[in-house]
Amino acid sequence: PGSGDTATVNGGTVNITASVTVQTLILNGGTLQGSANLTVTQVMTWTEGTQSGSGATNIASGATLNVNNTWVTLDARTLNNAGTVNWTATNQWAFNNGAVLNNLAGATFNAQANGVTLGYYGNGVFNNQGTFVRSGPGTSYVAGPFYNSGTVQVTRGTLRPDNGGNSSGAFTANAGAILQFNSNYTLNPGATLTGAGLYQLT
Repeated sequence: PGSGDTATVNGGTVNITASVTVQTLILNGGTLQGSANLTVTQVMTWTEGTQSGSGATNIASGATLNVNNTWVTLDARTLNNAGTVNWTATNQWAFNNGAVLNNLAGATFNAQANGVTLGYYGNGVFNNQGTFVRSGPGTSYVAGPFYNSGTVQVTRGTLRPDNGGNSSGAFTANAGAILQFNSNYTLNPGATLTGAGLYQLT
């Protein structure tokens, strides 16, 4: 596909061996894999399936990734978000085999899911350099190390970094919201905790 096309994957395996750019990507199942990079310039919708391999999937500045999943897996691949991610899941998002999600400076990750896990039982990493917003009900967990050099805003519900990490950035918990640290977590110089909500150590 070309840079103005919509690519749809409903099953099977797509092996990415050379860098490719598409306008829209719909991943309803199957596997995207390979060592080359895939860039989406407008909209990606991810409802099921796996992204794997040593390459990167890039959500361009101004583009949107909608993850309204039943079950999705990022397996040993890097996902770079320079735009907006809307995570409205009904099930988990697994990070396996050293997968990395980078929410880049100027980007936004909206965790609107109700009480599910980001990085479910995986060993991946979440790096937040932009803005991470937790706005859904219930408790959502970040199962892998969570590194924050940007801003984390818990506007509703509970966000629980569940497996360590560190921050030199800002945490804000609104009234009625909770940021809950469940394991060793390091606040480096420059880290701030503000807002009328609760900060809990379990």
